[in-house]
Amino acid sequence: MLEQELISLAAPTLAGIKPGSLFSMQISSDDLTHLRTQLPGLRLVVLAQAQKELLYLFRPEQLSLILHRPEVQRFLLPLGYTSFTIGAALHHLRTRLAHASGFPHEIGIFLGYPLEDVQGFIQHHGQNCLLSGCWKVYAHVEAAQRTFAAYHTCRQQFLQRYAEGAPLYQLIVQAHPDDTQPPANAPQHQHSTGSSHGSSHMETPDTRRKTAPNESLRKRVPDNDRSVPIPARIHPPQCSPDTRPAGASRRLYSTPRRP
Repeated sequence: MLEQELISLAAPTLAGIKPGSLFSMQISSDDLTHLRTQLPGLRLVVLAQAQKELLYLFRPEQLSLILHRPEVQRFLLPLGYTSFTIGAALHHLRTRLAHASGFPHEIGIFLGYPLEDVQGFIQHHGQNCLLSGCWKVYAHVEAAQRTFAAYHTCRQQFLQRYAEGAPLYQLIVQAHPDDTQPPANAPQHQHSTGSSHGSSHMETPDTRRKTAPNESLRKRVPDNDRSVPIPARIHPPQCSPDTRPAGASRRLYSTPRRP
């Protein structure tokens, strides 16, 4: 079903441990509208259209913090990004996608890629990485391994909760966890119906290493910004903690694959 498919593709973004997820999906305009009503606090936009829509689910607050980091702006400026509001940046990204044969490398910034890994991928032409899993890693290997495990555990737990009857909107970690009101037109404890949907999963989980599900989630957003707190109490099952050694990068991302 549509909502289950979205959870499988974007659970870390729903959980707030990833700023954005990119995936392709065959979806009608009505189903797209329905999904948007079930995603309070998140945005779901179409970046490109072909046989399937290229969809980008993201958390605006986290993306805005990433786009306003000086080092990120220095990287994006030569690529034609002259404004770093979310709307302007996504508009330019759409333009570059429309004129590119593949994915522009900077798309990783919108997914929370560490800048050093984006630059490493460009410098080495995708070769000579230290680790390949959800993305190609050129720095902080142990941190990346923990991130892979966090994404995998999070996806499993969210799918289990959904199968047990939790509606999609209740699985989303909110900036204000005390606000438990369902979104407008939200169905009560029922799964989305609709036609079958073809999809291409653009984030490959690394299943080589699993994180204990009972470990507590560190109360920080482990993306490119290190100052944004996560609510201490969250409704969905907790994903793996940030247990990286002091000084290690806390940035997360995953790599889109070609549709």
